[in-house]
Amino acid sequence: MLSTRLLAATAIVGGLLVGGAAAWFGETIDPKPKVASLSAAPVDTSNTPGFPQLKSGDYELTDQHGNTRRSASPDGRPQLVFFGYGHCKAVCSLALPNMAEATELLDGMGIAATPVMVTVDPERDTPADLQITMAKHHPRMLGLTGDESALAEAYKAFNVKKEFLFTHPEEGEVFSHSSFIFLLDGDGKFQTMFPPVTNPARIAQVSAGYIRAKDTNAPAS
Repeated sequence: MLSTRLLAATAIVGGLLVGGAAAWFGETIDPKPKVASLSAAPVDTSNTPGFPQLKSGDYELTDQHGNTRRSASPDGRPQLVFFGYGHCKAVCSLALPNMAEATELLDGMGIAATPVMVTVDPERDTPADLQITMAKHHPRMLGLTGDESALAEAYKAFNVKKEFLFTHPEEGEVFSHSSFIFLLDGDGKFQTMFPPVTNPARIAQVSAGYIRAKDTNAPAS
């Protein structure tokens, strides 16, 4: 009974926080946007008012295929990065599908991005388990894991906090964790971030704005 009440309370608090973040970001919750075409949103790359002092940073983790992965993309692609876990039934169930749909929308705009989830539950998110859970969302989605020290470096780089809450009798261990979706450029540098309930079309438009602004400002080779 106590676990059930705590789960319900956690869900309510989480919903309030996520809903407040969405309102702060100026977005509507629309997981299936009906848009015929998208264009990149104008962005101000010189300033991100209201955001924390986040500089991201490097890490060295392993994806579900056994490949070493750092914050910089080996193929130079921009990345949408989220910290969560495969067994999460709360905010992850919103963020991961939104990332996947935003990735598809970016593909339609001629921008190939990589959706990435860094686990906060490495004991259950083994590479074998991540192969299954990530494929459910998007064929290019990567799930990253590592030992405690390697994951701690990644959490620190993005100011991510996680906390064990309780063990649910059916779902297993339940964690609270930071829930923003981070946009990184191909060099692994932080560009902007989105609340997890942000409309996928808006994620794609704003991401495209940052990506194309970077390409426009890049020095000629």
